[in-house]
Amino acid sequence: METTVEDRIESHNICENFLATVQAAGERTAIRVPVADGSLEEVSYSELADRIARVVTALGDRGVSQGDHVLLMMTNRIEFHIADLACLFLRATPVSVYNSSSTDQISDVIEQTEAKIAIVEDQFGLAVTKAKDQSSSLSSIVSVGDSFEGSDVAFDELLASESADLESLAAAVQGSDVATVIFTSGTTGQSKGVVLDHDNLTWTVACLRRTLNLDFYIGQRLISYLPMAHVAERTVSHYTGLISGFDITCCPEPTQVAEFARTVRPTILFGVPRVYEKIYNKVLANLQGENPTTLSRLAGALKFKLFKKKILNKTGLDELVVAASGGAALSPVVMEWFQELGLPISEIYGLSETSGPLAWAPFDVKVGSIGPACPGIEMRLADDGEIMCRGGNVFHGYLNRDDLTSQAKDSDGWFATGDIGVIDDDGYLKVVDRKKEILVTSGGKNVSPTALENALKLIPMVSQAAVVGDGRKFISSLVTLDPEAAESWCASNGIQVNSMSEIANSAKVREVIDSEVNSVMGQFSQAERVKKVHVLDHDWEPDTACLTATSKLRRRVIEKTYAAEIESMYE
Repeated sequence: METTVEDRIESHNICENFLATVQAAGERTAIRVPVADGSLEEVSYSELADRIARVVTALGDRGVSQGDHVLLMMTNRIEFHIADLACLFLRATPVSVYNSSSTDQISDVIEQTEAKIAIVEDQFGLAVTKAKDQSSSLSSIVSVGDSFEGSDVAFDELLASESADLESLAAAVQGSDVATVIFTSGTTGQSKGVVLDHDNLTWTVACLRRTLNLDFYIGQRLISYLPMAHVAERTVSHYTGLISGFDITCCPEPTQVAEFARTVRPTILFGVPRVYEKIYNKVLANLQGENPTTLSRLAGALKFKLFKKKILNKTGLDELVVAASGGAALSPVVMEWFQELGLPISEIYGLSETSGPLAWAPFDVKVGSIGPACPGIEMRLADDGEIMCRGGNVFHGYLNRDDLTSQAKDSDGWFATGDIGVIDDDGYLKVVDRKKEILVTSGGKNVSPTALENALKLIPMVSQAAVVGDGRKFISSLVTLDPEAAESWCASNGIQVNSMSEIANSAKVREVIDSEVNSVMGQFSQAERVKKVHVLDHDWEPDTACLTATSKLRRRVIEKTYAAEIESMYE
């Protein structure tokens, strides 16, 4: 008898599923936490449950109850996992905020949710305290780490409370209870609260298990490094991880994930494309040299064939069972390289509104495509090519925005993703681009900027690319430089520079980049090709003004910020 999605989960209640895992995993490691000496402290599932039980009591004593919202703002650390689950046992709703959020953005979330309590890491204390001063609902702030002015109690003090009876509390939790509200980071700058309940999230965990179909789940090693406000991190490392018995390592900074991988040896890795692109560019540079000739390229290819296992071992990726790239498109060139290396890499596609996953084929990969709809999810294309889906993972609506909900989801439960795609004869989905981001040149040519940007990011010195040209005679692009790669190239070519500005303005660097642009554009038609680039003297970091947490471009912000640079390419 075929296994169904529902067969892969015990309850439609996150809390009951977690307690079942505590019973099964017991003294197995739940969370690994980096400590001052550089080592990783291990916390078992039993210890984690005990800490959650104490925080449940403390939050209940402070008035948190069914239906309340609790604001969470912290990096990837154990306190997040404790606080989030403690709220769920109280039938309250934890709402995580992006750590890059301004005071006004935090105030907006507080206003929309009417949050009563905020649990905040010390480095974000000032912003939340200012937001509290503007709020009529937020009455208390719990400090994580060092205490700060404006906080009312330290998280460590919550842990000194008596333990609550988690089993009796879990029995009262309903599948329809709201488990979280994900505020989309938004490529347009507009943030909406995506409401997900226990039914959505437990169904999604079951869907992921059915998709993975692994022999076991307890003990699978995973690094948690993306912002906890992002649906992928929340669904995979938090809910799926703790319900399934994963061994989760908290990595406080995304830039440290490669370093952590060498220590942790993850068996499951979710990475945004930039993680894989940086590995690809770095290994290739080491194999070929910084200024590769035809001979050095051949030598590099030979080294690659001889040292595949050594490369995986050195990068800490040698024990991976599953490696997924998501959040944005991964270049087929990079994907093929990892496949040849022996890394089981695949692309996954989903949104906050789908609780994370929508389409994925982790073990039957077609390079350039994502895969069919995950088990239990229906997927089709609208007449204009927009990707539509429905299933138990699809959200119930946007917080306090019935108007937006009705625009995105019809009466039959079909959700319109806003992405344009194609589906092949095997049911594999390929995402072309965001529906609102397709460029139309003055000559009437429809151009997908994502495909061009992926090609540009294969240039070793290039970190990010933002293609422009809507309504213009030709396509151009802003590009940022990877500081490490650019400085290394300059050093190996005898170019003395003291800053990124000098590198970006170097005639030789620009000459090389122009040459590489012409090379990578060869696969596109004349109307599609990027004709000019403007090299910026700084990079864009994830979860900042120009990029979302998963490195999607905030196009409107970029076009406004760099209007002068864009115009200079059309003079």
